[in-house]
Amino acid sequence: MDNEYAVTEFIIVVAVLVLFWSPYDPLLDQVEDFTASSCLTLVCSINQCSITTSEGLGNSKVGFHPIHKRFSGFHASQCGFCTPGMCMSLFGALVNAEKAARPEPSSGYSKLTVIEAEKAIAGNLCRCTGYRPIADACKSFAADVDMEDLGFNSFWKRERGRK
Repeated sequence: MDNEYAVTEFIIVVAVLVLFWSPYDPLLDQVEDFTASSCLTLVCSINQCSITTSEGLGNSKVGFHPIHKRFSGFHASQCGFCTPGMCMSLFGALVNAEKAARPEPSSGYSKLTVIEAEKAIAGNLCRCTGYRPIADACKSFAADVDMEDLGFNSFWKRERGRK
């Protein structure tokens, strides 16, 4: 039996359920940045797009991204299954917030707001840690965060000790 079409199987293993996707829009002549579920993204839709996973942000060989460091400092990971997706969702929110026409924040903060930080991780599920330390780690990047509302963390103590 002859087939007119050759069928090729692609097996893609992605450890993170959320990835940062940057397709080029030729009509606007710019790169759009957003997060997408790797389970629901068709392979053909990522052709010629930049894809970043949590490991692309940082790792033990090249150094960890500040998002990874904050998650660690705020004890926002237990089993680690949801952590890459949470990190990538927050990264997407941070990148998009930096593009917003807002005043420059103080050093160590971003243009992200507390509400945007909370919305960024709203679609991610965690069975182990609970959402308080995860939300606190995310909100710690926000320019409008009230530091007294953040829970226990070791991140701030380490940073103060270095100065």
